Amino acid sequence: MTDRRVRLGAILTERHTLEAEPTATIEVAQHAEAAGWDIVYMGGHVILGSHSGDDGVAANPRAQHRPGQIPPAYPYLEPLTTLATLAGATRTIRLGTAILIAPLYQPVLLAKMAATIDVLSGGRLELGVASSWQEDEYRALGADFAGRGQRMDDLIEACRQLWSDSPASYHGPTLDFDDVWCEPKPVQPGGIPMWFGGDLHPPGLARIVRFGLGWYARRNPDVPAQVRRLKAALADAGRDPEVIDLIYPLRPVFGDDGRPDLDRTTETIPRMVEAGFTTFVTGAFAWLDRPGDAPELFGRIEDRFRTLGVR
Repeated sequence: MTDRRVRLGAILTERHTLEAEPTATIEVAQHAEAAGWDIVYMGGHVILGSHSGDDGVAANPRAQHRPGQIPPAYPYLEPLTTLATLAGATRTIRLGTAILIAPLYQPVLLAKMAATIDVLSGGRLELGVASSWQEDEYRALGADFAGRGQRMDDLIEACRQLWSDSPASYHGPTLDFDDVWCEPKPVQPGGIPMWFGGDLHPPGLARIVRFGLGWYARRNPDVPAQVRRLKAALADAGRDPEVIDLIYPLRPVFGDDGRPDLDRTTETIPRMVEAGFTTFVTGAFAWLDRPGDAPELFGRIEDRFRTLGVR
């Protein structure tokens, strides 16, 4: 089917009950590393407003939340500070954001924070970014919701300058600076890999083609067609379509007992590998009753991927 070993990633953002200890994030990341998984991800919102969902928990607390279903009191850990903690608690596993709402961050400060994590982790950071759907969040941080697309473009270009040039300069519609030094630089040659989440609407597709090293897809029936569209756009722009990392979310499919069913959850994997996906991610806490169950879980998922012939 493929001679390329796909990556396995665990999202550690959403603990499946509000009572789960935040420090479980560290323990589960260490178990993922010990099991030979490739990457752990953090994401989440800075704040949640009254329009983000209802105040109760979802009917199935293991289900990963969607926009419109997130309890406003959900205890999201801030992703970059959490990844800095995980950088010190692990040694080899890669560390990523899925997804960082980048336009909420001041671009120069984000470049500095990300470079610091990359240096301290020995070059293990990846940044998945998107602009979010929640206007309340932008309003609370004094950020321009309507202009978030331009803010994203300026942020990406500014980070690339700050991670490569000394001194660095950037002049854009939302950001302007001249002859500044941002040291240390990231360990990874070319800077920290950045990839994008969200739909392939024209601005989003153009952004991936111009800047992106990856795309975090939404799970829907026409995603193979979207991959073909993305690869065609990359080829038209003179970029190698096979270099980009295509990330597919494995949202658990639940059995009659209300628990995730591994076989049903992963039955589409061969088709998604054929479509070109290179990384598969799942929310670890949707599967776990306690952090100590993580080694068995990660081993079971790894075995399933081997059985499918893609690891």
